[in-house]
Amino acid sequence: MLELPPFLGIPPISAEVVWSTLIGGEQTLEGERRLRYQSGLVFVGVTPELEAALRSILGPLTRGDAMGASPRTP
Repeated sequence: MLELPPFLGIPPISAEVVWSTLIGGEQTLEGERRLRYQSGLVFVGVTPELEAALRSILGPLTRGDAMGASPRTP
């Protein structure tokens, strides 16, 4: 399940991770190593209204034409 911040007005929705890539890491002051990943999601069971809301909110955050780029998009 993916829960976006409540102020966006979108209920929790199901999403499947279709790819994930390590994009970097950092050392904390306490000596821990934290890794950063970038992942691609396919939303499951999305209504047309919810899809429109997701596109308007997430569109500016995507790189290129990531929305709908996966052949696994329902």
